[in-house]
Amino acid sequence: GMFRLIPRQTSSILLRNISTRLAVSGVPLDWSEVEIKRFFERPGQLKEFQDVTREGREGAASKARSLQIQYKDLPSALSAHTELNYRQIQRRTLRLKFISDAPRRDASRRPNYATTPARKKSTRKRKQQQDPT
Repeated sequence: GMFRLIPRQTSSILLRNISTRLAVSGVPLDWSEVEIKRFFERPGQLKEFQDVTREGREGAASKARSLQIQYKDLPSALSAHTELNYRQIQRRTLRLKFISDAPRRDASRRPNYATTPARKKSTRKRKQQQDPT
């Protein structure tokens, strides 16, 4: 009852995304609450968790669709952070949720910026190869 940082209704979506990001950041998902706490109390770990790379975000989005993750001990583990840190995590995980839940037609009409540069490069290469032929 001490840890009431995460509202009950949003906890399911939020924790699924946070635990997916934990997986992307290299935290084994079978870690205990104490182990997760220890991981984040190490200097620089929270920043590392927040600054997940482009590839990490795309990977997390696809993982979020398929993975079923146990997260019953995660709320109290997250209480190791300040509320400010929690708000930053919430903002980022919600952005991650929108990437993973976006319909495919939306992705083609207005692509996710994380994937756009790679796509443009690959189409340019294809056009250059096709032109002489």
